[in-house]
Amino acid sequence: MEKAKNYIGVVLFDNNLQITRTLSYYQTIAESINDLAENYENLNIGAFNKKVFHDIVKHRVANINQRYFSIVEDQMKKAGITLQSLIESQKQASINLLKDFEKKVNSFFDNYQIIQQSYFLIIDIQLEKIHFVDNRAVITDEFKQQIKHENQTSIQTEGQSKYYAKFLALKKAYDELFSESKKYYPEVNASWLLDFDNENNLSLAPNMINFIP
Repeated sequence: MEKAKNYIGVVLFDNNLQITRTLSYYQTIAESINDLAENYENLNIGAFNKKVFHDIVKHRVANINQRYFSIVEDQMKKAGITLQSLIESQKQASINLLKDFEKKVNSFFDNYQIIQQSYFLIIDIQLEKIHFVDNRAVITDEFKQQIKHENQTSIQTEGQSKYYAKFLALKKAYDELFSESKKYYPEVNASWLLDFDNENNLSLAPNMINFIP
């Protein structure tokens, strides 16, 4: 007995609209992250990277503020300034810079929420999926393939494979019937060949038989 063909892995449908929109939204997010990176690096407390971004996602600016003040204090002490009042004064002078960065962070998350809700599409933009190359967010070819795979309908189980095999057998028989019909009725439409009654019983459309000699 011939072994049944395995169709596991066969892609039945690519949701190209969803793929295109999802990648477009991720690209917008990546560009916003890179704008945020520029603003972060203007604080002069180190390079922006994936770890910094994930810290912002989790804690917003709380840890960055602490790090900034700690660096300011260390730099002043290294410069020989140890008077605490002067150190605190310098910290206060930096508040506006940190507030500006906090506004950028809040704006980023506001835009993120808007993108999530755009067009009422069910697109789950997951920030942890963002790839970083040279400390900047990028949409890699690998990521594009991942999004494509997530928006495909494919055969994944043995049961689905057997079900699809039955469909292919039905399609082959239907294609043969349609081809035979066109010999005698060239204008025939594929949807005209069969009828279903109210109980979903299948039958040959009565008028079709009249065209067959």
